[in-house]
Amino acid sequence: VIEEMLEIVTQLTFYSPAISERMWTLFPRILGIMPTWGVDFFQEFIPVVDNYISRGTPFFIQQYLQSTNTMLEAAIVRFQTSEEGDGFGTEEEVYTGVAEIIQVILENCKGMVDHCVKPYASLVVAAMMKNDAPNEPFEDPHVMEALLIAGADALYYNPILTMNAMQENGHLAYFMQALGHAVSRRKKRSGKLYHFTSKREKKTVILGLAAVMATPPDALMPGMRQSIPQIAAAAIAMLMDLKKQEEASNRPGTGASGMSARSQESTDVGSRCLSDSGDDDDDDDDDDDDDDELTGYLADMRKLRGASGGDDWEEDESLDLLLSLHEDDQVLISPLDDVCAYTTFKEACARLRGGDETGFMTAVGLLNDEQKAWLEQLLSGSP
Repeated sequence: VIEEMLEIVTQLTFYSPAISERMWTLFPRILGIMPTWGVDFFQEFIPVVDNYISRGTPFFIQQYLQSTNTMLEAAIVRFQTSEEGDGFGTEEEVYTGVAEIIQVILENCKGMVDHCVKPYASLVVAAMMKNDAPNEPFEDPHVMEALLIAGADALYYNPILTMNAMQENGHLAYFMQALGHAVSRRKKRSGKLYHFTSKREKKTVILGLAAVMATPPDALMPGMRQSIPQIAAAAIAMLMDLKKQEEASNRPGTGASGMSARSQESTDVGSRCLSDSGDDDDDDDDDDDDDDELTGYLADMRKLRGASGGDDWEEDESLDLLLSLHEDDQVLISPLDDVCAYTTFKEACARLRGGDETGFMTAVGLLNDEQKAWLEQLLSGSP
């Protein structure tokens, strides 16, 4: 019943020219459900919340921003205080859902919710640090990805506010180190990124890193100024990956990506930020990934079989539906869809250069020959 209700509300809030006053009366009820028994449907709530925020942004900020923030905190607190086996969702449902709602708010309310940056940054980092607690790692590594993407969204929203908030709590070095490890970790056989596999995820992280690069040097902590070469190298590596992924998806005969699986604080931030080599001792990374993809494939084939009413169905005829279940990027529409990652990075390089060619060359000094050639082509035209 709840899934059907959410589907109806999603359709009504998406296709209507504007969200009516009567439809808005449902929103506080939705917020009341989400941190309680509705947490088991957290992912189903995301499109509804996204529609309310994106299609009625001023009214949302005025009337429901605070209650939404209260709901996010309540969901985290209730999960952390719940007893194992009490049926209150899973870590993936709670932390991933909270991170995605933070992303929706920051992306749709850019420049209008500055006061939320600090509590959001604190919430994200606190959840990440829980993963590092002894004997308490997240069962699903994708939870950390969602939290890191929310942090990258905060950097893109306002890099100075975000970095200051993390620095104030002594967590800036920790966050940047975690982000650095994630953007540098690659699968041994394929060489592809282990994390941030979708185009949207790559783009969000790139925009966050580019925002840090574009920050005036005198507004950066000394450690962050020293880490700009590592940040630039990470951003360019991800831009190159994004370009390859876009070219592959646009290649004739290809469509959807198919089987994609879904603190010490001081001025030494630079020596720790984005400096992880990305080497991984787990030789089974790619095997695990393949197993996850196969498991997802078999589950969806069973789902298609059930939807067709039995065994009388053709796999070829269901291919489009199967691929739609594994679409590379999320269905949600975001203001970031209209932002070009390449143009944003070029603008960041222009600000970084700022008439100081020597400083710019130092900033890109960690690039290898291939990355240097790619950057030169990007700055002179398009890659």
